[in-house]
Amino acid sequence: MNTLTAYVPYLLIAILTYVVVSAGVLIYLWRRLRAIFKGRNAADLEELLGDIAHSADTIMASQERIEQRIDGIDDALSHAVQHVGVVRFNPFDDAGGDQSFALALLDARDTGVVVSSLYSREGTRLYAKPIVRGKSKYRLTEEEHDALAHALGATNETAS
Repeated sequence: MNTLTAYVPYLLIAILTYVVVSAGVLIYLWRRLRAIFKGRNAADLEELLGDIAHSADTIMASQERIEQRIDGIDDALSHAVQHVGVVRFNPFDDAGGDQSFALALLDARDTGVVVSSLYSREGTRLYAKPIVRGKSKYRLTEEEHDALAHALGATNETAS
């Protein structure tokens, strides 16, 4: 019996420590629950979960609209000018400087137009030739061909 009474103070300290730690955990959990409910009671738990589900549905619907809009923008951008090639030249001996040019404007599918401007003392003339998949059904001048090659080179450089 003497040996049992010797351990009583240690048992009391262990039990007291257990009670204090348990009280601390209980207070921590109580504070967490109050933060979750934000002043609501347990009866409002179903309403809180419904609000969370509604918010998730709203976010999902918004994400779907954003993804559809991105797809539309991607499609529109594939038709926008993405590759440009320009060559300046002097087609006539009597005009000074490289005032004339050939300009190739292509989209993502290598489709677009080659515009040529020929400058002379009498005036400036513009010509346009359609380009489909990197080729024209019209005969291209050397300068137009070079401008197209520069634009197509920009296409190949971004692809590799």
